[in-house]
Amino acid sequence: MGGCALGLRDPYAVDICCENTMPKKKLSKQERGDLAAEKEMKELFQHVVCLAFMVKKRNLQASANPLKEAKVHFRTGIILDVKGDWYWLTAGHILEDIDRDGFLHPTQIAEEFKLLDSFGTTVSEKQFQYIPFAFEGAWKHYEHSDKTGIDYGIVALGSLEKKALQKNNITPIVPKLWTRLPKVKLPFLFVLGFPSDQIKPKYADTKGGFSITAKPIPTAISMTMHEVRKAKKFRLYAKVPEEAGELDGFSGGPVFVVTDDGYEILALQSGWERPNRLAFVCPLGLIGPRIAKAIRNRTKKKSQKT
Repeated sequence: MGGCALGLRDPYAVDICCENTMPKKKLSKQERGDLAAEKEMKELFQHVVCLAFMVKKRNLQASANPLKEAKVHFRTGIILDVKGDWYWLTAGHILEDIDRDGFLHPTQIAEEFKLLDSFGTTVSEKQFQYIPFAFEGAWKHYEHSDKTGIDYGIVALGSLEKKALQKNNITPIVPKLWTRLPKVKLPFLFVLGFPSDQIKPKYADTKGGFSITAKPIPTAISMTMHEVRKAKKFRLYAKVPEEAGELDGFSGGPVFVVTDDGYEILALQSGWERPNRLAFVCPLGLIGPRIAKAIRNRTKKKSQKT
């Protein structure tokens, strides 16, 4: 796929593209159940929105080497609807990293934030579209502690972002689906995200700077529940099969479980131990009340200002 002409304001710009379909799986056409599952999995990308941005060194010179001076990032999240307000929900360490490495860092800056939503089979706009997002000024809240396992972050979307996502049939998760744990046995899970090892940036010189062309590949990885003796308060564990590949780039992605009624969201992907193939997920049923409290406090402060 070639680069997309985005007409960005900065000569040191990131040109982001995406593929609309997931990589094809090697499934038997006779196994209708597997084919149906693949179809439903693609449809679940209607909840997923990717945050794209570039981290680059401050005060770049025209002769800068893009391979050393800038990097494109793609971060996975889902959309929440709370009383009509939309929020982008992801792992807390993602927002923490953006603050540390992008806004508070002395020699580099994060910018060119965009929302990407052209994934799955339910979107109305099949061609690549991006939504400019004033991320730095948006309301945010996050918690991240390896001691307890808590790891979530939320970012408020404005009315323009909400309308653009609605236009492309992005479907938010409503509170009743994220404030409890599914009452089922949980042997099989799968997580949606954009593996970082599949992102292959291409750099090109432009007048007065350079551009970066990259594309995230929407992917699903299956996992099985795994018991750990000393489990942390806000953490469940899952075993990732060797053949499933790496989980780098899946942080903040939704973890779904199969129930009698279909697919239900269970948790957010938080991290993983590569040597043990062990994923850490943060259950929405446990962090949901904390998310709701943070949003209530935000609403209260807004009402006090008016």
